[in-house]
Amino acid sequence: MSNNKYYSNRQETMIAKYLGWNQVVGSGSRPFTPGDVGSYQWLGECKTHDTEKKNIAFLKKHWLKISEEAYAKHRRPILFTDNGTQRSENTWVMLPLNTFNPTIVNIIEGLKNTSTKGTSLTFNMADAKSLYQSNYVDGRYAVFKITWDSRDLAVIPLSVFKDFCEAEFG
Repeated sequence: MSNNKYYSNRQETMIAKYLGWNQVVGSGSRPFTPGDVGSYQWLGECKTHDTEKKNIAFLKKHWLKISEEAYAKHRRPILFTDNGTQRSENTWVMLPLNTFNPTIVNIIEGLKNTSTKGTSLTFNMADAKSLYQSNYVDGRYAVFKITWDSRDLAVIPLSVFKDFCEAEFG
């Protein structure tokens, strides 16, 4: 197994176990089995690095790919990325903002030092964690709102996504 595949498998296993989801056999490499992890409602793509980074990066091509695959399977798309540690506390998720009922969210309009250079969204993880904690409102989900090519997306920590799923889907 190549180093990249080792780290990717480690991340996919962690996410599937953490959320109680299934890991896709062959990690989406087989026809008719897209994505890396999933549940009845969700289809997810996982991205990591083989070295630890300070920044979190979401690539547009990965978002577009998992969105197309998820909608074709009548599921919701979600993109997971981490800083190269394959640890839940360093994993962030991107999903459609309209997943959330507007009455249960506190929208944070932007991240400090965020870069959206057309093909990627990059932000400093430490800054994001600090900003997230300072905008948390008890009983509501704080979400970073990102508008990318006229699409409103939410970016949140993995732990918040897990809490949301348990509250909304049981």
